[in-house]
Amino acid sequence: MSKWPDEFEHIRALVLPNVVCGRTFVERPAEHLHPDPVKTVVRMDERLRELTGFRLDEDTPLPYARGVIVPTLMAQLRRDFLRYGEQDGQAVRCDPI
Repeated sequence: MSKWPDEFEHIRALVLPNVVCGRTFVERPAEHLHPDPVKTVVRMDERLRELTGFRLDEDTPLPYARGVIVPTLMAQLRRDFLRYGEQDGQAVRCDPI
């Protein structure tokens, strides 16, 4: 919202289901499927960089969380294949301004 405020002028509230950072989204399934999670993250990071110019660790809502200025409901799953995903959601949670 802080980066492109005009695009969010009409938004009165947000619902964010399962806020997960890119690294978590790659590591956790790799752990379940049994490939080496470290190698999987490296390969995915390289491929993402080739396709988009971004790094896997840049895929995170953390830098933008404080810019959200409307009421927001975050729904975070627990005990799913992203079993540590709720930590990402907790990291994003900000105190009200």
